[in-house]
Amino acid sequence: MTGSVASLWRYPVSSMGGERLERAPVGPSGITGDRIWGLLDAATGRIASPGRENHFIQVPRGHARFAGEGVAISADGESWAGPDDSATIEALAAIFGFRPLLKRFDPVPGEGFRPRYEHAPLHIVTTAAMRSLERDHPESVIDERRFRPSLVVDWPDE
Repeated sequence: MTGSVASLWRYPVSSMGGERLERAPVGPSGITGDRIWGLLDAATGRIASPGRENHFIQVPRGHARFAGEGVAISADGESWAGPDDSATIEALAAIFGFRPLLKRFDPVPGEGFRPRYEHAPLHIVTTAAMRSLERDHPESVIDERRFRPSLVVDWPDE
């Protein structure tokens, strides 16, 4: 069997919503600009983990896109600003229920502030797997963005 790329995604800020791409450079650390920043609760210092803690469940509603060597963030997907823009941080805080702090991951492997998924720089989901979930959970809406894939591969059912 062979598959083809159905969609390509980049998530510049880990746990926030990402950007759909037409093309992207890929290297040993994955898609350029992918998951290069982390989002923390400014009060506790805990890194966002929406899949593990309800406290962070709203974080994927925030938007992020790669901007040169940095990141742009948005509360509404229309107005964009840098990661230290106070108005955008306040707008995101209203959505998240806590004040976020964005911090760039250390680019030196094994040192400093590190991403959770450093050992797996690409996350691939197949359309066959999503169709299987739809069959198993017909009452649910299966949206590829829920899985935060780097690549969605169009793959036939077996």
